[in-house]
Amino acid sequence: MFPTWIFQALFLHNWETSLFWFSLDLSGNKFHGGLPQELAKLKRLRFISFSFNRINGKIPSWFGALPNLQELLLENCSFTGSIPPSLSNISKLETLNLKSNLLESMIPAEIGDLHNLKRLVLGENNLSGPIPASIFNISTLEAAAFTSNSLSGNLPANMCRHMPNLKSFSVAFNQLHGHIPSTIDECLKLQTLAFEYNQFTGPVPKQIGNLSMLEILYLGNNNNLKGEIPAEVGYLPNLEILSLSADGIRGPISSFIYNISTLQELYLDENNLTGNLPTDICLRLPSLQGLYLSANKLAGSNPRQLGNCSSLVEIYMDENMLTGEIPSEIGNLLNLEILVYDKNQLTGDIPATIFNISTLTTLSFYGNHLMGSLPSTVGEGLPNLVELYLGRNNLTGPIPGSISNASSLISLDLGGNRLTGLVPNSLGELKFLEFLNIAINAFTSESSDMSFLTSLTNCMRLKIMWAANNLLTGYLPDSIGNLSSSLEQIDMSNCGIKGSIPKEIGNITNLAFLYMDNNEVTGSIPTTIKGLKNLQQLSLLGNRLSGPIPDDICHLFSLGELTLSKNKLYGPVPACLGNVTSLRYLRLDRNELNSSIPLTIGGLRNLLTFTLFSNFFSGVIPPEIGNLVAVTSIDLSLNELSSGIPTTIGGLISVVSLSLAQNRLQGPIPDSISTIVSLERLDLSHNNLTGVIPKTMDALQYLKYLNLSFNKLTGEIPNGGPFAHFNYQSFISNDALCGPPRFKVPACLSDSHNHHKSRRGQFFVSY
Repeated sequence: MFPTWIFQALFLHNWETSLFWFSLDLSGNKFHGGLPQELAKLKRLRFISFSFNRINGKIPSWFGALPNLQELLLENCSFTGSIPPSLSNISKLETLNLKSNLLESMIPAEIGDLHNLKRLVLGENNLSGPIPASIFNISTLEAAAFTSNSLSGNLPANMCRHMPNLKSFSVAFNQLHGHIPSTIDECLKLQTLAFEYNQFTGPVPKQIGNLSMLEILYLGNNNNLKGEIPAEVGYLPNLEILSLSADGIRGPISSFIYNISTLQELYLDENNLTGNLPTDICLRLPSLQGLYLSANKLAGSNPRQLGNCSSLVEIYMDENMLTGEIPSEIGNLLNLEILVYDKNQLTGDIPATIFNISTLTTLSFYGNHLMGSLPSTVGEGLPNLVELYLGRNNLTGPIPGSISNASSLISLDLGGNRLTGLVPNSLGELKFLEFLNIAINAFTSESSDMSFLTSLTNCMRLKIMWAANNLLTGYLPDSIGNLSSSLEQIDMSNCGIKGSIPKEIGNITNLAFLYMDNNEVTGSIPTTIKGLKNLQQLSLLGNRLSGPIPDDICHLFSLGELTLSKNKLYGPVPACLGNVTSLRYLRLDRNELNSSIPLTIGGLRNLLTFTLFSNFFSGVIPPEIGNLVAVTSIDLSLNELSSGIPTTIGGLISVVSLSLAQNRLQGPIPDSISTIVSLERLDLSHNNLTGVIPKTMDALQYLKYLNLSFNKLTGEIPNGGPFAHFNYQSFISNDALCGPPRFKVPACLSDSHNHHKSRRGQFFVSY
């Protein structure tokens, strides 16, 4: 709440003085609670700011009782509800700032009665409906900001007629539609114009070129704009920022853009631009600081002259079709902070000069065809580097130990290269490191205990560590439990890891993803795993783990994936797994598990994949399996399950693939299987099923694969629906099936003939 002592000081101890106050500024104090109505008595107040507090509730209507108020600043106060129309009573108001609240409903038309208003800031709320026409009649208005709301409707065709003093107009991030008014040039004093992220249609009016004072023009992300960007934009003598992102622009970059010699930032990303960058770009745009050309179809090589753009601070050229080598002249850009060339087709070495741009904070060449090795002094010239993304290239050689000199690094991605040698322990000197990707290389470890992991315990902010697909071949050290308490992801699959999983792994309490697939890990799953309360995915596929699945896994109530396939685990599946209702993927196949499938499995209503194939499960398929209404894939094949297929199988309404093959199942195929309309693959082969194939199965219109072979089925093979596309291999080695010749079974006899012959014991012929 607002401390009572403040208002006691105002109204009790200094009442006579407070009546003559002109200014009240209580901004940025994190106060919360309501505002006392007694403030309405301070009639001489000209300035009020409660910005950056947590007042909550509605904006008090009594603000309208302050006749001398000129500035009302209520930014970021968590106000809810609508804007009170009573604010229009503050006839002398010049500034109204309600930015970054939770205001809803429409903007009251009464705001247009504020005939002295100069600055109206309503951005970052949940306001809806059109901008009232009355606002466009406030002739004193200099700045109007409606950014980031849900405003709709059109802008008035004559929006500028009564606003000759307007300098800044922003409606970005709304749902406005219709045409951009062609009379926009009547706002002769405009310096900032932001229309981006709306649904404007029609052409960009060429009259924008008459706004000689315009410095900032945002037109991006209006995909419904038609026609070319008018060449008149190139006549704007003071334009510094031009945004035409995601406007559906095709072809080469328009030449008129290069006439705007004052341009500092150019946004043309997410279009369909083609062609090459001009070699004289730096001569024509000498003030350029930001070049944003991501996600286009630009081709050719980078002009060496780009190194002459001495003012450049940010370059984004990712997701294009650029080829050739990176020009070493880029190293001359001594003010460069961000250099991004992801997902192009660049070749050759990364010039050593780039690693000496001391101002760089982000360097990214991810997803190219770059070769060569990292310079031995790689980190020494990059003291400010925060992000280094060189993954998915063809880089070779080691990671130089000097990488630790890039002491500001937060993200380091070297994955998907051909790097070799030791993983340097100096990585542990990167105190701010949060993301480390060295996966898919040929790294080795300095010692059998993977000492680099111990060094990483010094990276106390580390959140993600990917080291999969390397040649580390060693044992996990007990110190793995000392890794950052912020660590969320570990992927060390396909690394040749030996030995057991240290019990200390349970100390990484924030871990959400643990992947150690396809290693040589032995021993049992440590019971300390129950300490990983935030674990969402656990995958230990393809190891040599033995022993039972510990009940401790049942304490992981956030677990969405449990993959223990292809190990040597034995014993029953813990019944308590049915309590882990967050599970979506349960893969326990190719182990030595036995006993029966627990009935509690039916509690996993969010399960999508359920595989137990190639184990030693016996007993019945529990009827509760029909409760798995979300599951899309079930494979219980290659076990010793017996008895019949439960009729509840029809409850699997989302199943696409179902395999119960190579068990000891008996009895008929239940008619209820025909209700699984989503079914595409069904394998019931190699069992002891009897009876007829339900004719209702011809309703399974999406069924593409069916295998009922090696059973004891009899009667007619259905010929409708999906059966029209199956061949004889789906039905071989049954007792007495009949049907069309293409199934290579005898023809079915007519009812009367069948009845006659059956008396002589000649019903059907086995195949």
